[in-house]
Amino acid sequence: MAESGVADHQGLRFRLRDGAQVVTVTLAALYVIGFIVANAYLARYEIVRFDLVRGRYVSAGLLCVFVAVIAASIGWPIGVEYRSGDGRGKSKKTRQITALLALTLGPGVVALILRVLLAPITAGHVPWAGLLSFTFVSSGVAATLGSAAHKFAHSRGSLRGRGVTPIRVMLVGLASVALASEFGQLIYPYIFPAFGGGAAVLAVVGVDSAATPLVLREAVGRPVALVDRDDVEVDLVTCADTTSHQVEKLSLPASAIRWTSLRGFVSARDAASVLCRRDKQAINVSWPRQSHLADDPLRRAGSGGVRNDVWR
Repeated sequence: MAESGVADHQGLRFRLRDGAQVVTVTLAALYVIGFIVANAYLARYEIVRFDLVRGRYVSAGLLCVFVAVIAASIGWPIGVEYRSGDGRGKSKKTRQITALLALTLGPGVVALILRVLLAPITAGHVPWAGLLSFTFVSSGVAATLGSAAHKFAHSRGSLRGRGVTPIRVMLVGLASVALASEFGQLIYPYIFPAFGGGAAVLAVVGVDSAATPLVLREAVGRPVALVDRDDVEVDLVTCADTTSHQVEKLSLPASAIRWTSLRGFVSARDAASVLCRRDKQAINVSWPRQSHLADDPLRRAGSGGVRNDVWR
């Protein structure tokens, strides 16, 4: 009895250890994916964040994986069916034509489903081109992995003999990086920050006159889009030319911002058209919520008046 109890205790300890390792690896993978997603998005504004301790990376990675799994849901079974058809006597040409047709038509249906699912949590509509591109690439990668996984599961011998080679592992890694980067550029900018996305915050900001140069004070005297922030600086976008709808990126010290008036969210791709509208009442009417100085509920000690949870 005593030996049985010791064995059960050791078995439980090993399972807990293995579970902790799985959780650690999963969180690390999500963090790396989120880092790629966020920086692919910020690169649009020539912003690169090398700080690794940011909670938003995990949420961005989780969001990317969630959307990628849906986008790739048609690809994995296609790859498995392509490989398993070999054992049922189907010719290679027949299997290739079937897989090609499925990979051509299927992603369009999945993109439609994604558009419906993402609609409630996006600032505007994610463009069809972006959804289709991400879905096609995800489906192709998933089909390749599904085929390789089926071959691995039904083969014997060494890893190389079962299709696992350093080149293929490297290609899978590169494909994952490419998918995360594409997600960060095409879909992530439209999703609300509360859901792990990178939609910019439309706002009017008040700055410390003594700590802010005149050029920057004039630039932020009109509505801006808050793109990103850390404890040191706040990155924002403002309209540079209302005629050509050109925007410019500015960085302000976080301590120089005294108050904010939040007006809603806008995707990075729509920021120029929204900020450069000549009818400024369009912004004021659509997003009436405001907050000011002393009675500002968003003001936090040491945060410069910028709400932390928007970028957390």
